[in-house]
Amino acid sequence: MLKKIAVLIPLCLLVFSTGTAAREKMTHTDDMTVSADNVQKVRFRGIDFAELTYTGEQNSREFDITVTYTARVDDTEELEEIISEFDFDISESDNILTMRMSNLKRRNSGLLKKLFRNKERRVKLNVRGPAEVDIEIDSDFSEVMTEHTAGDLILNTDFTSVNSFDHNGRLNANIEFGELNAEELVGSFKLNLEFSQADVEVDYLGGDSRASVEFGDIDIDLPGDASAEFHISKSFGGVDFDLSRP
Repeated sequence: MLKKIAVLIPLCLLVFSTGTAAREKMTHTDDMTVSADNVQKVRFRGIDFAELTYTGEQNSREFDITVTYTARVDDTEELEEIISEFDFDISESDNILTMRMSNLKRRNSGLLKKLFRNKERRVKLNVRGPAEVDIEIDSDFSEVMTEHTAGDLILNTDFTSVNSFDHNGRLNANIEFGELNAEELVGSFKLNLEFSQADVEVDYLGGDSRASVEFGDIDIDLPGDASAEFHISKSFGGVDFDLSRP
């Protein structure tokens, strides 16, 4: 049974003058809090032309969410018109919390039009929530960062830069035309890369792992005493291991 989550959104408008430019850089921020009771997994959908940061906190019982819209506009009215094009939806079903972002006007736009229209506007989604939940992120043309997380971290990204710090669990990354930087990984990984680059620093290898790359490179930094089975597949790419760390 799908349950919609009602949130109260206080409005905060901050205006910054650009000085010499005729248009001003304006920012609109929405803050909300959602209960984490019984939530076992968080899904992020529609993270396109945006910045997403998820910060895990031990024993947290809620998700603190901030959505920030920034655009270079002539006045507040134009900013409000731009914000009205976006839809940010939160729903919960079967212990899975889904956060979905979409741009209503741009949903059917072509790629070049999307790129042009996003030069002077940006959406940032910052979430602080439990560390002990599985996380799944779908993203295009964006920047993603996760830190202090545990469980399964699933990444499905195109044209996206991903940074993951201090993850304890399984890292499953499907990256096309992007890059992945993972540091302080404790656990195992499954990497599938196409036309991409990945740097993975493992503090403790907790299980058998896989790495597959086509037209790209994967660099894996492991402790010298790491013991696990690796499955490697490569086509016009390379997978390099560094076992020099004590």
